[in-house]
Amino acid sequence: MGQDPPPDLVLEVDITNPSDRRLPIYAQLQVPEIWIYNGYSLDFLGLENGAYLKIEHSLSFPNLPAAVVVEFVQKRFELGDRQTLKEFRQWVSDNLKKS
Repeated sequence: MGQDPPPDLVLEVDITNPSDRRLPIYAQLQVPEIWIYNGYSLDFLGLENGAYLKIEHSLSFPNLPAAVVVEFVQKRFELGDRQTLKEFRQWVSDNLKKS
């Protein structure tokens, strides 16, 4: 840890086991942001004063709503990986154009 910084973002998938017990570890490592996906919804958590609090917008991707991420994760089951990635790239192109 002395040589390498913590990751900017951690993604936890809480399908079978909750991530709650790992949050203090991430806080000690000073990971600034955690996304927790439970199979239905996605929460963004930001590190503030040594604890994780729910935040409205991702710190790493502030223009990418959680609902859009969940939508494309769910689409993957209907359309498959390839088509979903194609549609996601199009969404990014249409919605997150650089100024």
